[in-house]
Amino acid sequence: KALRALRAPMHGKEGMMGFTPLRQAKNSVVVNATVCARAAIKANVRVEAAYTLADYFILAAELCKTVEDAKKVREQCTAGFTKLVNENIKTHLQSHHALVNKVLEEIEHSILRKVNLEDLIECTGKNKDYIQRLFKKDIGMSIMEYLRKRRIDTACELLVSTNHTISDLAATLHFSSTSHFARCFKAFTKVSPLEYKNKYFSKTNL
Repeated sequence: KALRALRAPMHGKEGMMGFTPLRQAKNSVVVNATVCARAAIKANVRVEAAYTLADYFILAAELCKTVEDAKKVREQCTAGFTKLVNENIKTHLQSHHALVNKVLEEIEHSILRKVNLEDLIECTGKNKDYIQRLFKKDIGMSIMEYLRKRRIDTACELLVSTNHTISDLAATLHFSSTSHFARCFKAFTKVSPLEYKNKYFSKTNL
C-alpha cells in the first residue's frame, strides 16, 4: 500500500527542491526519509533506529548518478521503513500476554491524558496486583514506568519536530514539573532534553 501510494499520479506539481532534475530527485529522497522516520517513531520504532535508517537512504541518494536511480532509492526507503514498522509491531504484539496487550493499548491512548494506575488496568477486568505482576514480567518495567517511557518517546519526537518549549512538553505530557520531566527524560535517553533537541533537530527540519 505504501509503494502504491508513492507511485500514484500526483495531483498538481511537486515543490521545487533543487536546481537540477537530479538534485530535485535526491532532495525528494531526503524529504521521504525524514517523513518515514517520523511516521516510524510514531509507530513506536526507536528514535535512533529510525534516524539511522533515514541517514542510510539519504547517503544512498547522494551517490545516485541519475534521476531514475534516485527514484529507486526513494521506493527502497519507503519499503524499508514499512518493513521496519511491520516487524516492530509483530514483535511487540506476539511476545506479550493478551491482557498485557490491552494495557499497552490503553497506555497508547493515554499518553496525552492524565490517568492513574487504576485507569490503565480497568480495561482488563482483572485484579490489579495480578496485572501488575504480569505486565512487569512481560515488559520488564512497571505499568506507570512504561507510561513515562512512552511519554518520553513522544517528547523526543516533539522536541525535534516542533518548537514547543521544554516546560510546555512537561505540562502537555502530565509531568509534575519541568525538573521532573528533565530527570525522567535523562533517565531514559541519557541526555537532557536540550541536548537531545540540539542533536536531532536539524535532521528533521531539512
